[in-house]
Amino acid sequence: PQLIIGFIRKVAGALFASLVQFIEPAPRLTKTASSPTVAADGTGTYTLRAENGANRVSFYDAVVLDCVPTEITPSNLSATSGDPRIIGDCAIGTGNVIQPGTGPGTLIEWTIPVINGTGPTGAPTLTYTGTVETQAGGGSTFTNRAELKGYTLPLAVGDDTDTSDRRGTVAAVSSATVRMPEASILKTVEPGSAPVGDVVTYTLTTTLPASTNFYDVVLS
Repeated sequence: PQLIIGFIRKVAGALFASLVQFIEPAPRLTKTASSPTVAADGTGTYTLRAENGANRVSFYDAVVLDCVPTEITPSNLSATSGDPRIIGDCAIGTGNVIQPGTGPGTLIEWTIPVINGTGPTGAPTLTYTGTVETQAGGGSTFTNRAELKGYTLPLAVGDDTDTSDRRGTVAAVSSATVRMPEASILKTVEPGSAPVGDVVTYTLTTTLPASTNFYDVVLS
């Protein structure tokens, strides 16, 4: 019995010693706007950052798609790594999935060969200018949705020139929303107190923010 127990322990030890711990990429995509509020014909700066968790293995052939709403025109694309470009139209479909090639939005594609596991430090970033249309109405909101997709292996590894049948997929999403200012209204009465039968005066004061459009306004 002791020999059998010892043998089992040796076999179990060998099995445990042969176990391999797999480390996967940890993709994260963040998108921010320089200001939460915008003005008609005004500009803002958008920043995208494509991260991979600290001490994680790299992922490869990353593609970021950013669907910019029709009310905002992107320009001045600048990336610390990879190749950003405007490639056409886009729309947001069912499940908030970006649909390239159709719809009123403008599609930005940002390709990045490799994203290493450095966390936020040293992660690739893309910045661009967004110009709001001149007819933008007060209280409107504009949301950009962005998607990141990459792979756990390069397409070619050594003599294997096509790893597409065995490399895994990693993904992340993010969005940023900006808003046009809203009008405000203030109602006052003078005097603040009066006897029955006396006359009081009500005053309504509206404030319309600069560089903001309002249409078919009704005060009631």
